[in-house]
Amino acid sequence: MLFIYQNDFIFIIILDSFPIKYYSLEKEMASTKVSKRRLNILTFLNEYLEASIEQISDVFNISQITARRDLDQLCDEGLAWKVNRGLYTTDKFHGQSYAPYITVEENEREIVSLALNAIKNRSIIYLSKDRLISLLSIEVIKNRNDLTVITPSITVASNFRNQDHHDVYLLGGAIDPINQIVTGNFAEKMLEDFVIDYVFFECKALDWENGFLLDNTAEVSFLDIAYERCQNFSLLATSTTLATEGSGVVLSFKKVSKIFTDPLIDPKTKEKFAAMSIETIHSLEMDPV
Repeated sequence: MLFIYQNDFIFIIILDSFPIKYYSLEKEMASTKVSKRRLNILTFLNEYLEASIEQISDVFNISQITARRDLDQLCDEGLAWKVNRGLYTTDKFHGQSYAPYITVEENEREIVSLALNAIKNRSIIYLSKDRLISLLSIEVIKNRNDLTVITPSITVASNFRNQDHHDVYLLGGAIDPINQIVTGNFAEKMLEDFVIDYVFFECKALDWENGFLLDNTAEVSFLDIAYERCQNFSLLATSTTLATEGSGVVLSFKKVSKIFTDPLIDPKTKEKFAAMSIETIHSLEMDPV
């Protein structure tokens, strides 16, 4: 069990059941607790795309009746859809399941494996959010020992349930349900207390004039703080992501030292990164899809 204290709140990670529960020092109404649980379920669905009533019941340590009620409520609010009997998703066009509930593409598996090889036992690592980072956290649990893991992601922290060989710190603050992270000044101040060995993050696209495109300013703020405490910054991205351009909130290229990707990366893209002293790491070959 891990306690994280932040001003008016105590954050408790319970690793032998559903790992994250939130307790306010002020009394909360029962409806607020239900709302928070549904928010956590929605976060789980957003990360894993599909989950059954049985899986939600198991992960959140609630009855199947309660799980069904919460999932049906999310459907009524237009936040989730029922795929078939007992299976729910946040993407009504998505048709495949995830792993423990996940199906992992070969290029994703390769990227995660390369990133895992860079992590040494007894290291302090920062894991941001999104799919590849979540997959990396699952592999870390199975293949590394005695790590200290810092994350703003509720889902990443949840992956560490039922294990006792890593210390996990979920940054304390306010929950951002859209971006599925914990944000705010409390989280930033907590992050400032750590000296970090490795930082791993994902991006949505590239803005060649400015940097890696991220979801929101909070994510950039966390990475900026982490950069002051760690010079070993690594991006996990598929070749498809690295071929996508966009504009918005960015993290400077100058802060990244390595990119773990797949062999289908465009050689011209590799050259651009090399010119910025960013190393691209991938396996030697992979069959085109």
